[in-house]
Amino acid sequence: MNSSFFKDLSGDVVTIANLPPKNTRRWVLNRKYIVVMAVKVGMISLEECLARYEMTEGELQDWEDGLKKYGVKGLMATKAGERVSSISS
Repeated sequence: MNSSFFKDLSGDVVTIANLPPKNTRRWVLNRKYIVVMAVKVGMISLEECLARYEMTEGELQDWEDGLKKYGVKGLMATKAGERVSSISS
């Protein structure tokens, strides 16, 4: 699936032109969601994503797994690699 746009958590249209900046360091829920979805719909490739955001495949996989398992709440973390304990509540 290759899509030229999709909607973010606020309902705003996301295109390649308004992906999070390459130098993003503060990863709020919506930005994580945008990056996961951009790769999922084929807007950017996995390799392009990893290079653009200087992240590992494991980091992106954690976001994808959290989103798949818990929905948007699965993108929340209190510190690297640790899910918010209230997710299952």
